[in-house]
Amino acid sequence: MPNCSDYKFLFDTSKDGIVFLAKAQTITGANPAFCELLGYEHSELEGLAFKKLLPLKWTETIEKIWIEIDDKQIAEEFEIECIHKNGNLIPVNIKTWPVKNENGLSFVYLLMVTDITQKKLLQQRLYQSHKMETVGQLAAGMAHQLNTPLTVIKTRMKIIANAIDDEKLLKQAMNIDENVDRMADIIQNLLGFSRNADQFYESVDINKLIQTVNSLLETQLKKNNIEFITQLDPDLRAVFAIKTKIEQVLLNLLINAMDAIHTNGKITVITKNMVYKGQECVMISASDTGDGIPDKIKNHIFDPFFTTKPPGKGTGLGLFICNSIVQEHDGTIFVTSMLYEGTTFTVLLPIARGKDVEPRF
Repeated sequence: MPNCSDYKFLFDTSKDGIVFLAKAQTITGANPAFCELLGYEHSELEGLAFKKLLPLKWTETIEKIWIEIDDKQIAEEFEIECIHKNGNLIPVNIKTWPVKNENGLSFVYLLMVTDITQKKLLQQRLYQSHKMETVGQLAAGMAHQLNTPLTVIKTRMKIIANAIDDEKLLKQAMNIDENVDRMADIIQNLLGFSRNADQFYESVDINKLIQTVNSLLETQLKKNNIEFITQLDPDLRAVFAIKTKIEQVLLNLLINAMDAIHTNGKITVITKNMVYKGQECVMISASDTGDGIPDKIKNHIFDPFFTTKPPGKGTGLGLFICNSIVQEHDGTIFVTSMLYEGTTFTVLLPIARGKDVEPRF
């Protein structure tokens, strides 16, 4: 049979918080894990009403739970929020049991308290990821629907242009026709980005891909008064890659740059051929004039689900996916940043060699 010292060892070393409450729901004992979870010393918790550690919105709920435990003499499990000493809310899972005396009546409550912060974050980000997937599907559907009226407009404009003799009017008609073509290109790019079907390696012109991504973001760039500057090497070598995936990398990096700037700034994209660690590569750098990245989080920006954006603004998967795609292509991605002076992401991809390179699946 376990002795008292065994129980005390479990109480002191448990990674979960353990709390004893009196019938009046005041704390009579708390283990080190619970104290650490909420940032209190044991002496600060002893005698404190447990509801003092909860937001007011949970008061009625917890009182109903105590009544049910007393009435039915059963264990209960529920999720709730506790208030850390610094004021932050900590989501926790609580399992509570009535501890009975020799007459079978409960005289204290035993609580097992587990921090579920990471679980809640994963649930939130998974939801956000699914939501973004749904948005992509809706965008693809809208793109398909827009194709038909654009085709009608283009056909009618050609008929009208053929019937116009006035040079100024003809010029305006041609301008409309050119903008219809531009809208059609944007729709095709959107459709191509939302599809996952064309997952094959091919020779890819990075300069053209940058221009394609720019066309997708052009409206948002102008709206936020962000200048988009390109310094593209006209002799840039092709890379052997999955086009849609590299497009995704470029799009993620440029959207991050826009988010870092907010309004009134510059994004500069540079491409050039170079040799890195003895290998011929294509270099792509994307620099912004945003706030920069603090040193303490630089080592985490490629981690899955890591984000500094507010809820609903990001899943924390963008740079993780970028890094995964670049590695899949035997490339390298790294970041340089100075706080308040902007950030530069650099991607290095090996050049394509010959026309008959075998896809690396």
